[in-house]
Amino acid sequence: AIQIFSAVGAVLIGLGVILFVASNWNGMATLVKLILLIAGTIGSGVGGYMLLFEPGRYPKTGLALLFVNIFIFGASIFLVGQIFHLPLDFSLGSFLWFIATLYFAYAMTSRLHLWLSVPLMLLTIGWFWSKSSGIGSEFDFLTDSNHSILSLLPLIGMGLIATSTLHEREKHLKFGARTLLHWGLFLILLPLVLATIDRTLFFGFFTPPIDTFVIVVMLLVFIAIIGSLFAGHFATTQGKTGIIALFLFLAFASLLSLVPQFFGIDVHASYIMEQALQTTMFTALYVVFILLTFAFFFLVIWYGTLLQSAVFVNLGMIALAFAIIIQYFSWAFAQLDRSIAFILGGILILAVSAILERQRRKIVASFEHATV
Repeated sequence: AIQIFSAVGAVLIGLGVILFVASNWNGMATLVKLILLIAGTIGSGVGGYMLLFEPGRYPKTGLALLFVNIFIFGASIFLVGQIFHLPLDFSLGSFLWFIATLYFAYAMTSRLHLWLSVPLMLLTIGWFWSKSSGIGSEFDFLTDSNHSILSLLPLIGMGLIATSTLHEREKHLKFGARTLLHWGLFLILLPLVLATIDRTLFFGFFTPPIDTFVIVVMLLVFIAIIGSLFAGHFATTQGKTGIIALFLFLAFASLLSLVPQFFGIDVHASYIMEQALQTTMFTALYVVFILLTFAFFFLVIWYGTLLQSAVFVNLGMIALAFAIIIQYFSWAFAQLDRSIAFILGGILILAVSAILERQRRKIVASFEHATV
């Protein structure tokens, strides 16, 4: 509870400071802007350091204040660049913010800072990819089907999971192993769930285009996987097999999504793709993907029981529940009257939630009994 309240309080303070400065930005003199940014950065940094490291103080509150510090520091990067019209684009700014956050994470063994470093890394990758690909808008990497960050998430997630096993090996890095593991699993599950919404999302967004930037990311992830297999520490005997199975599953799903391109179908031209993908062959491929995805969600829940990890079980069950609901409405709306579909869908959702809640209680209770 203390950690949660401290983290929430830190986020609220950081956002409040940033919003206050931003709302009054145009009316402030340059000197006042600099004083506010410098005072906020130094004040939160010194205060957090004293609370964290002074004996008899408040380490959790101090760590939360240093979390505020990294928010103010990140905002200052972009605001100072704006004040002095520095040649600072989004990718460089987010990269500097990411490096500083990562340094804080490992210097203080802070899971909170390491948690924040992952979304900052994703923003940096997305903006660098947009810049190298010549995409017009800075945020097109979120929606552009040719260079969607969604297509890279499973690959990045795989790399984070492999890296987490290397952290488990070293005592001074072990603090971040579970954070990286949970983030990696989430980054894999999210695009899988979204891809079950419609075949156009699966065939159009799931596989990234092969360019220099993507090849570099693939090589880094491959090195992390090899390092994990030969030097990683696994909590269960099924760990290495799980890494290999996960890699094969994602590789097979990517190959399925590439099939339309082998037939000369431009999966990024929506008006062509929507008609071409209605054929029996592509429907069958999509059904195979959905069945394999459901099997993968069950495996995540099963592996969570082996690890005795409530986070694994929760993420697996949430992904499974959303996939069931998505598939129900996808098929029911095409076959049933909408009013009946909604009624039956509501009953299905309630039933699924009750079943998952009951099973989750049993699984988590078994963890507690095993620990005792």
